[in-house]
Amino acid sequence: MAITPTVRKRVTLNPGQYIANINGVELGYTVIGNGPPLIVVAPGWGIGSTYLQRGLLPLAAHFSMISADPRGSGRSSRPLDNRAMSSALMAKDINGLIQHLMLAPVNLIAHSNGGAIATALAANHPDSCNRLVLVDSQLVGFDASEGTGKFLACARDDPRYRDAVRYTELALPRTDEAFTRHLKNLLPLYFHDPLQMVLRFLQTMDGLVSANAFHAQAAADRMVAVNQTEVLERIGADTLLLVGRHDWICPLQVSERLYSGLASSTLEIFESSGHFPWIEQPQPFFRIVKRFLKSCLSG
Repeated sequence: MAITPTVRKRVTLNPGQYIANINGVELGYTVIGNGPPLIVVAPGWGIGSTYLQRGLLPLAAHFSMISADPRGSGRSSRPLDNRAMSSALMAKDINGLIQHLMLAPVNLIAHSNGGAIATALAANHPDSCNRLVLVDSQLVGFDASEGTGKFLACARDDPRYRDAVRYTELALPRTDEAFTRHLKNLLPLYFHDPLQMVLRFLQTMDGLVSANAFHAQAAADRMVAVNQTEVLERIGADTLLLVGRHDWICPLQVSERLYSGLASSTLEIFESSGHFPWIEQPQPFFRIVKRFLKSCLSG
């Protein structure tokens, strides 16, 4: 007698806040909007996903945005062992959430260190990833210090950045309160027009940044010594790379290395932006992202 396989249906994506038990941690995630699912991958160093939920809100008019707080950040629990705070494990968490919600394959948009997490997911779990948008992405193991160093050398004499540069030379605090203050003092460096844009970004932040998550993730990533340039050839997903010309922390050379290493990718440079092009150049940013993601839905 033939056995009829059990077919699981996708979980209904009703807007709201949820918790899923994934890989031994409680992963807090938020659903905003209605439409085809879009996974939003946040950095794992403690800032959580709220700034992306708010900053990328125009996409909720077209997609169901599913934003998870990485382990140790926001509403997600912290593993007992800080060695379990690597970007690679955070990628497994996102894949676990995709499987939990029965969304594979799904489109993803990721920012900064979230880009490194999404890169690991696309390389190790290709069946989970449809299209990929990497915004000012990090690439773990790739040395971008030359671009960062050039920016800071010029910034020391630039009135927009002069006060912020000195905070790059200080030890990173260990308490959430002090770490959050430190980040806010650095913020001008992240924008081409900090006078206008820092306040806009602060309006998207929520609460304190987790200092423990920052230090634990950095240590865990150093311990496994991953070089993501070696896995780019395994990524077959169509990828849109977006980067601000004036990004100091994930400079243009990172996105150029991703572009050269990915089989199917497009690179868009925002000439008047730093690390947050959706804040500094929102109209072209959202137009390009929507066109890229919607083209696969109509095709």
